[in-house]
Amino acid sequence: MARKNYTALTKEERTKTEQHATTLFGIADLRFQDVTNQVRTALQGVIDNPVVYARNASANDENSGHYRYQIIETAKALNYYANLTSYKSWVNLTIRINDAQTELLLSFHILGYEYRGILVCSACAYHKASSDEGDRSLVQDIQPLSQSPFQITYSDEINDLQERFRRWLENIIIVGLEYWRKGL
Repeated sequence: MARKNYTALTKEERTKTEQHATTLFGIADLRFQDVTNQVRTALQGVIDNPVVYARNASANDENSGHYRYQIIETAKALNYYANLTSYKSWVNLTIRINDAQTELLLSFHILGYEYRGILVCSACAYHKASSDEGDRSLVQDIQPLSQSPFQITYSDEINDLQERFRRWLENIIIVGLEYWRKGL
C-alpha cells in the first residue's frame, strides 16, 4: 500500500487526527490544572505570594497562535519543522516566585511543511525575565522537555494513544518541574 500524501489524505483521516489531538489536549489541560494545584499547595506557607496558574488555547481559540517563538525554537532543537498554519493549540503552566518566572508549554501542531496526517505535541520549559518596561516579555533558556515530540496520527487506536500520551506527559511534568526547581 502506498503512503498517502496530503492530497490523498481524506477529510475523515484529517478529522480523526485532529480529534485525537483534541482529546490529548483535554488530558494535558486537566493534568496541568492538577499540577497547578499541587505546586500551589506545596508552596503555601513556604513562599510569600507565589503565582501559579495554567492556561490553554484550543485549536479554534483566537489565542492559539501565541507562543510561536517558543514552539519554533523547540522544533529547531528537536530537528523538525513546526507547521503552525492551520491546526495549533497549547497548554501552559506558569510558576512565578518574586521576579523568577518559569513556564512549561505543550504545543499541538502539524509536523512538517505539508500536512501528511501527523500532528505532534512538543514540550518545552523556559524562564521569563522582566524587560526595562517591567513586563515579563524576555524569554530565556528554552529547553525541550523530551527527546522528540509526541506523534499523533489518524491510524492510532485512541485508548493506546491516550495511555502512551499519559506516560509521555508524566515524564514531561517531572522534567519540567526539575527545570523550574533548578532555576530557583
